[in-house]
Amino acid sequence: MASTSGLPDYFSPLIESRSLDELQTRPLTFEEWLRIAAGVDLPPGPVSYFVWSATDWEVLGWLLERKHNRGLDEVLGKDVFEPAGMGNTHVAAVGQPPEPMLHGYVLEDGNRRDFTRIDAVAGSADSGVISTVEDLSKFLAALTTGRLIREETWKSMIEAEPFPLGGINPSDDVCPGIRHVFVSGGGGPYSIQSVSSLDGQRQVTVAAVLPPQELNVTDAPPLVPEMEDALLQTAKRMC
Repeated sequence: MASTSGLPDYFSPLIESRSLDELQTRPLTFEEWLRIAAGVDLPPGPVSYFVWSATDWEVLGWLLERKHNRGLDEVLGKDVFEPAGMGNTHVAAVGQPPEPMLHGYVLEDGNRRDFTRIDAVAGSADSGVISTVEDLSKFLAALTTGRLIREETWKSMIEAEPFPLGGINPSDDVCPGIRHVFVSGGGGPYSIQSVSSLDGQRQVTVAAVLPPQELNVTDAPPLVPEMEDALLQTAKRMC
C-alpha cells in the first residue's frame, strides 16, 4: 500500500502490447494481469522508493476477495460504497458502461475514438471503479472522519514511513494549522484530483475528460498539472 513492493506494473505493457479493439473488448483475468507483469524485466522487490504499480492493487483486491470469500464488487459495495453513501459508484463489468456516463476519447490514426468502454480492466482493483464527483467527495469525507476505518488505522496510513499508504498524500500547506489530504488518479482520457481537510468539511474534487490524444501512459497531458493547481488554489480560498 506504500507502493514499494517492487511488483512490476502490468498496465504500461498492457497498453503497449494490445490494440484499442483488444483493450476495449477482451476481458483479462487476475492471472493474465500477473503474467503481463511477470514479463517486465526488473530486479525483484521490494524497493526503498515510491513507484506506483497497478499490479499492487490487483494483488490487494485478490487478497480482499480471499479474506472475505466475496467478489471485489461485493466487498467494496458493502464495506465502502454503502457506508460512505456512494450510491452512484460501482465496479465496472464487461460491456458498455451504464448511462449516463461521461464519455472519454482517444486518437487513433488522427481520428477521435470513444474509449469509455475498457474491458481489459473490467473488475480491476486498480482501474475498475466507475464513480461521480459527488461520490468521490463522499468517499474522502468518510475516510477522513472514521466512517470506513478506525482512527488508529487512518493515522497509521497517513503517518506511515517512508510513504503514506494507499496513494494518500497528506499536506500542511493548504490552510494554516489544518491538515489536508490529496488523492489523484486517472488513465486514458480521464483524470481526477481531490483534496479534503481531515474533518471532511473543506473539500474540492475535480474530474475531467482530457482532450483526445494518442493512448500512452508515459506523458501526463498539460491539463493535469493545471487541474492540480486550480484544485490547490480553490482549496486555499476556502481556508
